[in-house]
Amino acid sequence: LGRLLKTVSHVHYPKSDPFKKQTLKAWVNKVENQAAKLKKEIEP
Repeated sequence: LGRLLKTVSHVHYPKSDPFKKQTLKAWVNKVENQAAKLKKEIEP
């Protein structure tokens, strides 16, 4: 997962495109939420 998030942080969008930035942020949040859920399932 760390590698995935690192890849995401290397994605550079033009600073003049806030919509894409919002989309990227939402996607990262989604990935982090899924990771947290998985962690809860794995760890008792």
